Amino acid sequence: MHSKSATRSAWGGPLGRVLLTAVAACSAVGMTAGAALAGEVEVRYTDPQQYSDIGFGQAARDRNLKTLSDHMTGWRNRLPEGQRLDIEVLDVDLAGMERPWGREPFVRILNGRVDGPRMHLRWSLSQGGTVLLKGEDHLSDLGYAQRLTTPQRNEPLFYDRRMLDDWLRKTLTERVAKPL
Repeated sequence: MHSKSATRSAWGGPLGRVLLTAVAACSAVGMTAGAALAGEVEVRYTDPQQYSDIGFGQAARDRNLKTLSDHMTGWRNRLPEGQRLDIEVLDVDLAGMERPWGREPFVRILNGRVDGPRMHLRWSLSQGGTVLLKGEDHLSDLGYAQRLTTPQRNEPLFYDRRMLDDWLRKTLTERVAKPL
């Protein structure tokens, strides 16, 4: 069990709550020919100091939260214009175990057994102020190492991000969003 830390970072505030907002803004300068307008994605982290495993040191925790946030907010391009996905991250247990050998960045060991990624999310998808779908899901991918992978598996938090993409595809995309 993690204890509360008095250290504050860019990801934690006085209430231990983080708000990262990514609103897809389309301007004539930023759009390419034929590009469709995107939806909005907002990610909030509730009490990240208490997460099961988001990293060992403060720098690793900040880096991992930013990686997950950047990934999830990138989903805005998968949502039709006018749709908004709000995600509250309640817990994170990253794939593998981080080994604090020496100085940061620490090494994350993946053994492919019981160390798969897990997350707890509360979410809602809305359009024009009307909630289309909402839920609270416990995500896990305990067989993450047995699935076929791509060369991107060496990218930061590859298995965690893939689990999130699987969740998005299964939970939202098949129902109301544009196909992936």
